[in-house]
Amino acid sequence: MFYVRLRTMTKNRIVTVFDRYPEQTALLKKLGDLFGKAGRIQLAQVKVSEIDRIQIDRGLDFIGDIDVRIKQSEATIRAMTKANTNVKLLKTIPGIGEFFARLIDAEIDDISRFRNPKKLAAYAGLVPSTYSSGGKTFLHWRPFMARSSSRATSGCAGPLLKPSPLPSPAIRSFEPSMNT
Repeated sequence: MFYVRLRTMTKNRIVTVFDRYPEQTALLKKLGDLFGKAGRIQLAQVKVSEIDRIQIDRGLDFIGDIDVRIKQSEATIRAMTKANTNVKLLKTIPGIGEFFARLIDAEIDDISRFRNPKKLAAYAGLVPSTYSSGGKTFLHWRPFMARSSSRATSGCAGPLLKPSPLPSPAIRSFEPSMNT
């Protein structure tokens, strides 16, 4: 995720350079993807000052380097989780693909460390927090952001909130009692 953010920051910086040239920016906005193949050809032809051209070219080269790093990271993660049975099991849940299955597996690690499903749900940030003051109990709903939950898994909890219309038999086999 770091590389993706870095790539976005670099793209935004290049766009900021073009904001100094409103007449050029109007032409570039007609392109669908400024950083795709056609967009890069157009970027190379735009007339800007020498220092801005250097900045744009270095930014585009840096984006290329970041893209290589992203592909390397994805390949490494894919190789490390290829034989992981937990990832395969998680992918059977509707709405959970390759990325989120790996993310959930990395965040949860060993599911046996949770005494019951309620503890797991609290860890994932799927339950409201409570606090009491003056004899009154208050619920505070912080969706997907429990203290113990990482920011990485906060975005993948959405599909888990909806019950699966056709749960997989493998998922159904893990149904510990909610009363423990």
